[in-house]
Amino acid sequence: ETEKIDKYVSKLPDNIYGCVKASKPKTLDETIELANDLMDQKLRTYAERKTNNKRKADDSFRNNHSHQQ
Repeated sequence: ETEKIDKYVSKLPDNIYGCVKASKPKTLDETIELANDLMDQKLRTYAERKTNNKRKADDSFRNNHSHQQ
């Protein structure tokens, strides 16, 4: 089981790898579940940032456009 866990963890992105290794999961299922949860969290954070940045860009465009008229 340890070999399978090590093999799986070694293929994870660096930021996820460190978190999974630090929590020392005991089973492959636990490892996969933890990695999936962390990936979901990262994706949600990324999506929220993209949305917020788009809003800022839209607001900035509207503000600049209204000042030019």
